Amino acid sequence: MRTSLLLPFLAASIAGAQDKPAKIAAKDLPFNDGVVQTAFQKMDAAAAALAKPGWTVLPYRNLTFRGGPARYVAEWRQSGDGKGDLDLREPIPNRFVQLTGSALAMAGERIDGLHLCASNIPKKGWGARIEYQTYNGKAAVGEGFNMFFFHDDFNQTRPGGRGKWAIELGNSYFGATKRLRPFTYSFQVSTHGDPKTWMGDTRTPRNRQAERFLASPKAFLDAALAELDALEAHALKQIPSEAAILRITEDRRDGLPPMEVKLGPDNQMSKKELTAILAEAIADIDQRRKLVRAHHQDMFLAAQAAFPLLDRIERKADKADKK
Repeated sequence: MRTSLLLPFLAASIAGAQDKPAKIAAKDLPFNDGVVQTAFQKMDAAAAALAKPGWTVLPYRNLTFRGGPARYVAEWRQSGDGKGDLDLREPIPNRFVQLTGSALAMAGERIDGLHLCASNIPKKGWGARIEYQTYNGKAAVGEGFNMFFFHDDFNQTRPGGRGKWAIELGNSYFGATKRLRPFTYSFQVSTHGDPKTWMGDTRTPRNRQAERFLASPKAFLDAALAELDALEAHALKQIPSEAAILRITEDRRDGLPPMEVKLGPDNQMSKKELTAILAEAIADIDQRRKLVRAHHQDMFLAAQAAFPLLDRIERKADKADKK
């Protein structure tokens, strides 16, 4: 599976940000959107409540790229060097929360949206990383909710959930690469709409995605199976029609890197080849269903532990948005 497009920006790896970012109190952060502000403040309070003695807490800092939109970032983590650096070689277990407020406009100084990344990865059993992002419907790719579930059987080796994961939910997809010399075909099918637009119409409201999964173990199971059913439906349609082919490259005899080419009469795949890719996708999705049915209660508890109250915070933000 591919890594999430919503992975958090670690402060230590941000090049071009302010050399000595000033620490800012959460109450002093500037917002453009009241709904986002309410959700942000509740998430800030929930993150602070998670932190126990011995945790590393990094207050909000202005990590804006020069000339770019404003970014304010705070972190709470169970491990770290206490100086603001997260060592990616740290072993699990891991507890980590990062909350970011961002502006939309270049050189904008006020916050339009938020991004939450929270993980609870124990040494044994099920752990989870949650990524939640919203610009309250204002940004083309501003709405997102992903959950990554980990288990020690999957050889996780990095903190924050950056090792292997057992399953991703919230944005399920199937990807495959097929090499038929001299062509290499890259396939992708997403739960969300046309794969060529990544997630379909991401300007739509959040639609209480967190609440759908996190209200109860039964709600989690129902939402996960519905998502996988949607993924299968798109696979059945988009793979045989070749709509799931994102990229085709052709080998070159001159030793240069492969060249991207368009789909045409000379490189169309046969019905047999497409059927084999579809069978691979269906088998993969069936395996995910079995995993969810067998372990949905543990997954639900892991997601809840990663960031308690997220579903309630989202529900209250949605109600405020409707007023």
